[in-house]
Amino acid sequence: MKKKDFDPNNYNKLNNLRKKIIKDTSSFINMDNKKIIEIGSGNGNFSKLLSKKFNSSYIYGIDIVSQYIDFSKKNNNNYNIQFEKKNIYDVDSTYDIAFMIFSMAELLKNDTLENILNKIKDKILCNGYLILVDEFFDDYSEECDLIGIEVMQKLGYKYSNYDELKNIIDNTNFEIIFTKVYDNKQKMTNIFGSKLQIFYENKLNEFDDTKKYDSELIWETMKDKIIKADGMRTYNKSRLIILKKTNNIIDKLCTLKSDLCLYYSLSTIKDNIKYYKDLKIDNLEYAFPVKTFPNDKILNLFYINNFYFDVSNKNEEKLIRKYKTLNFYSDPTMSIRNNSYIRLYIHNIGSHFGMSYDGKSYEIYHIHISLNKDRKIQKKMLEVIASLNYNKTKYLDIGGSYDNLSYLEFNLFLSKIRNVVPKKVKILIEAGSMWFKDSGFLVCKVKSINSIGKIKFAYVNASRELHTKWSIPKYININYGDNDYIICGATCYEKDLFFHAYNTSIKYDDTIYFSNIEPYSYSFNTDFNGINKAEVIIDE
Repeated sequence: MKKKDFDPNNYNKLNNLRKKIIKDTSSFINMDNKKIIEIGSGNGNFSKLLSKKFNSSYIYGIDIVSQYIDFSKKNNNNYNIQFEKKNIYDVDSTYDIAFMIFSMAELLKNDTLENILNKIKDKILCNGYLILVDEFFDDYSEECDLIGIEVMQKLGYKYSNYDELKNIIDNTNFEIIFTKVYDNKQKMTNIFGSKLQIFYENKLNEFDDTKKYDSELIWETMKDKIIKADGMRTYNKSRLIILKKTNNIIDKLCTLKSDLCLYYSLSTIKDNIKYYKDLKIDNLEYAFPVKTFPNDKILNLFYINNFYFDVSNKNEEKLIRKYKTLNFYSDPTMSIRNNSYIRLYIHNIGSHFGMSYDGKSYEIYHIHISLNKDRKIQKKMLEVIASLNYNKTKYLDIGGSYDNLSYLEFNLFLSKIRNVVPKKVKILIEAGSMWFKDSGFLVCKVKSINSIGKIKFAYVNASRELHTKWSIPKYININYGDNDYIICGATCYEKDLFFHAYNTSIKYDDTIYFSNIEPYSYSFNTDFNGINKAEVIIDE
């Protein structure tokens, strides 16, 4: 068999299995509006099925075999999918979901199961998912299947027991939320077919630059077993395993000694930076607005990730003087701007900061808007951007909130901006909150409980206004019970209410943990109205 005989379509025989995997996985996981990677994408069929089924998600298929990638690119017309020749260990980004369909046995050629899981874990966001599909020893009992596994092992593939995998998962930040074994109803290959398969599978090793094996020797070694069993069978049973990446956050929060604490996970912020820093837009730069989280540890993190800084007043300007980088300005009073900069007001859709456009060309244009899925707003913004005079322009600074756009939507919108802005002009993303997704938590104590009629109130030693600014806090540890409580801050402000907790049990001195805390809570953390200032912990 010559290299030219290599045919990626040989693996289409498992397409029905791929469809079952998507159906079962999507019943447990929302896969819309996600950033998804397939590790070992092969001929690209699974990634293409994903991209059609979930066309609001971005799909990234990688493989180390260039023939597979070339084939996948040639046969791909989907706008939301990209294929690239790359090893998973060289990927420097993070994803909501990672799929590995028959890739584990390949990776096990050069690494241990525990190392593989830990390395891939770093490519997945907190609360994200790893979907494994592969063969395991303890799912087989028939001789022809066991022979098939033994042959594949002699060709360099490595397999494990499912029980072994479960034990290893216990020592990682993954938890199994679902598993299922598929009977693929594969036909046995006869003796002649078994020999051909050995030679063909071995030929595949030439394409991924792995160790070469002696096909004749493998055949001679296995021939008697195959003859006795009247053939062999491969890929007959496949196990789907859905793993969720956890952060053990409650365990960490339980170790805190503070009664009132704002806790931020630095590792989660780093993962969020990686998530968006690989946007596929030419001449794209990033700036971090200092007002979001004016803290040295946070500012240094963004500095080492090659962010510029955006400042809105002279106090923030002092904070970042030690960083030798370019600064941008969002001062609504215009007291620290220069004549080469203009912040534009877009009628009806922009923020109330800014000026009407005078038709001149500026070195820096700054447009501040909260992007959303409203196409009319996006169209209006594009029209304004396209109408600007770019003769002297170096930067187009787009500030605001992008949290409600998916990775794909954000990338597509930036692509439209790139198409109407001259290539020489750098597009600057000046965003704050989106880097802090799932990173912020509030720890507080119940200090009193009161009833007014049938309504029960639980007062905590925190303030909705001071410690959860611009957040929609979610409690993560309240026990179920028979009562409903309105959880309130301990200030005299009538609207200092966290939320209504239904069917719960709350007692005096209970510790309550809130997630989904915005970074701006750091800036508004004061001791107003008798509330203590919260301790701030920025933890790895």
